[in-house]
Amino acid sequence: NQGKSWILAKTLTHAWQIGYNVGFISPEMSDDKIGYRCDTIANHFDNQALNFGSPIDGYKEYIKNITSSKSKFMVSTPRDFDNVITINKIRTFIETYNLDVLGIDGLSYLVDERAGKFDKREAELTHISEDLFNLSMEYRIPIIGVVQANRDGVKINGGNLELENIRDADGISFNASKIISIRQRVDEETIEFNVKKNRDGKVGTKLLYKWSPNFGDFKYIPVITDEPESREEVDKTKSKYE
Repeated sequence: NQGKSWILAKTLTHAWQIGYNVGFISPEMSDDKIGYRCDTIANHFDNQALNFGSPIDGYKEYIKNITSSKSKFMVSTPRDFDNVITINKIRTFIETYNLDVLGIDGLSYLVDERAGKFDKREAELTHISEDLFNLSMEYRIPIIGVVQANRDGVKINGGNLELENIRDADGISFNASKIISIRQRVDEETIEFNVKKNRDGKVGTKLLYKWSPNFGDFKYIPVITDEPESREEVDKTKSKYE
């Protein structure tokens, strides 16, 4: 409940807006709900109103405009995979829609086709992360996977997650090219990103955004540290975006 699915939707919506074919595998939410989130992110429509079917000014015109888009945004749920999401089925999904980027909202829902009889879930997720990395290399596209933190990461570290806090799988942290932790600061209506692994650049970078999920607002706040004396500076910067 830190906003992982929203951030994935934000990332993929941006990729679609700049002309890429996008795939979104959603094991938990319906394709309609994902669509409404992307509409909210793209045009700041009231997400609650969309979900309840309330009239929204400009929505019909927006729908007409996006239907002429040359880029695709394909959302699949477990039923599209006969309720068994495997790497080979994901490969077919990529090929069928000529995807340029793929997001998976929960790696724990994938089924390991290489699982041995006595393999534990940790081993299965290691296989899955290896296969996703190889799939990314095979098709030369980014694959973005969402994973949860374990209990230690949430309770002991207070949301300051480290690589060892990835739930059920050291293999995911080993195979991923980049890992970004996400933490909500609910009292401040902000969301924080922390780069924990980056094969192509700096580790430890922190980013803070003023966030309104119901309207899809992400406003960058350029100052952030964890030192108490810096909070006043963060608040001053935040006020420029309110």
